[in-house]
Amino acid sequence: MIAYRVFSKESKAWVKWLHMIIQAIAFAFGCVGLKAAFDFHAAQHSPHLYSLHSWIGMGCFVLFTCQLVCGFLGFMYPKFPDALRAAYLKVHVFFGTAIFLLAVAACLTGITEQALWSIGAIYGNLPPVALVINCLGGALVLHGGVTYFLTTNDRFKQTASSEEHQELLDRSAGDAESKQ
Repeated sequence: MIAYRVFSKESKAWVKWLHMIIQAIAFAFGCVGLKAAFDFHAAQHSPHLYSLHSWIGMGCFVLFTCQLVCGFLGFMYPKFPDALRAAYLKVHVFFGTAIFLLAVAACLTGITEQALWSIGAIYGNLPPVALVINCLGGALVLHGGVTYFLTTNDRFKQTASSEEHQELLDRSAGDAESKQ
């Protein structure tokens, strides 16, 4: 998501591939994380998918997987038709941002859940581990807020619109006019 803002001066095609590669790596990490979580619960003989953290996390991962597949098919290969691609771009951006914020929520509920289980009653006394947990939570909220700001603020969009992007917008506008 943020690659489009950080590398706003690079070619759109290069940034699109970078974004796809980063998302594919994130998907691989998500698979490893899910496997580890299910293995841990199985080893502890504890139930799966019962907490708010697990529901948010699983929902986030399922939506992320759908977003990855639709993004690849729609924008990379074989690509949706131009008008559909232009229309889907807004949906893709919205869900990308929503999924990111959902991931932040999953992290926050996860560290809170772990804190309550591991240090429980002494959490209120703010021992050093609780301070670390609170700082991590604050950093996650700050990261989520800054990322959301950068991705929704037009001042940080790519400055030079690529020919492909401009053609796509022109075709989409032409298709919309021809339907009227």
